[in-house]
Amino acid sequence: MSMVSLTPEQTHTLVAVLGELDPLAPRENRRTQRHKVALDLWIRKLSPTGRHAVFKVMAANLSKRGVALFSRRKMSVGERFVLPLRFDDGGGRLMLCQVRNSRELAGGHQKIGGQFIAWVNDDDGLAKIPDEWVR
Repeated sequence: MSMVSLTPEQTHTLVAVLGELDPLAPRENRRTQRHKVALDLWIRKLSPTGRHAVFKVMAANLSKRGVALFSRRKMSVGERFVLPLRFDDGGGRLMLCQVRNSRELAGGHQKIGGQFIAWVNDDDGLAKIPDEWVR
């Protein structure tokens, strides 16, 4: 039998699935429930210079308090970005997020945890980033 090396994400997923099979397994200590998604999104990384970088990410999960993203671009703890959300039934929001954690994964990707800190309605997809969001 050959050995397979798992990434930290694969290990976490495997442990979570096995935990669901074991009624005596300890529950995960999260403040809010995570909802798994696989959404390709464009985010705008905010900069005090006004040169806001726009790049593609993949949202891995969402909760009431934040989002987990996979990105090819590095972001540091404390940096802020705008996540535009569009809803199937119409409307949307611009979510101001702050990076709470970031770690490098195999292959040079980053896993970024962002906390929602403010939002504005974006009913028609034309909302502007509020001036107070840019430091």
